[in-house]
Amino acid sequence: MYALAPDISAVDTDYGIALLHQVRGEYWSLNPTGAIVLRSALESGDPGHAVDRLVAAFDVDGGEAAQDVAHLMDSLVTMGILVRRPA
Repeated sequence: MYALAPDISAVDTDYGIALLHQVRGEYWSLNPTGAIVLRSALESGDPGHAVDRLVAAFDVDGGEAAQDVAHLMDSLVTMGILVRRPA
């Protein structure tokens, strides 16, 4: 399972999700595909769920989508945007 880090705020936009680190003042923007991955991580914690949603929404290969999802989720954790929670 995943959660937003405590100092991160997220707001849906017309083009994805905007994220703000409230203490450091850093800001990021995720496009629609990144938003699907983040929402899936927060809803289910299962990267496979994000892959399924991407394959259903876009013309993308499942293997490629799985690699992209893994990379983005690792990046979000490394940047301190997402934190892993115990199940």
